[in-house]
Amino acid sequence: MVVIRHRYEDYDSEYLTIADYLVNFKDVFLMTAVYKRMKEWFVEEGFTTGSDKDFPEVFYLEKEGKAGKELWFRWRFQKTPLNNQFWRYDFDVDVHCLGLNKVETIIDNKKVKIDKGEVEVQVKTNLVMNWAARLKKTAFRPFREVIYRIFLKDTRKRLENELYDLSFGFREALNNLFKLPHFEAKKGGLEFWPKKFPE
Repeated sequence: MVVIRHRYEDYDSEYLTIADYLVNFKDVFLMTAVYKRMKEWFVEEGFTTGSDKDFPEVFYLEKEGKAGKELWFRWRFQKTPLNNQFWRYDFDVDVHCLGLNKVETIIDNKKVKIDKGEVEVQVKTNLVMNWAARLKKTAFRPFREVIYRIFLKDTRKRLENELYDLSFGFREALNNLFKLPHFEAKKGGLEFWPKKFPE
């Protein structure tokens, strides 16, 4: 019997979702170039090595249909930022391609076969705090909230900002790859147009 559980249920950990976004592109592109560029980005940022055996691709599905090729793949990256086992970055990437068909186009006066279809990249990043690795003795477990608030608050804030920059840096790389407009989420700020009150 198959049991479906949450991925953080097995050990005593908490997680904080830093980013959860979707990038959608529908036009002509070269899927092999997209795959390679995304993989290179994670190698450059230190999430994985360049070798295929260390690459965390947990799922890959490719099937042919009447409308074209459908492609699914999922990557699950993990990185320990401070070289200890308490903090961890989880970077999840789910890619779904629909209606991929080979078409011919002319680039630099040469006929080239490229893909035409829709690609959807869903990204979710979590900052994971593994309390089982930090508090091995059960005597300190009741004081977990106090330890967190007093000693770990500044470190958590710094790591949140770092993972936020990494998450939206990946989105920026995708936007550059697909030549999409760039938007950056900002928290707070003043209104662009000041409110006009009757005089």
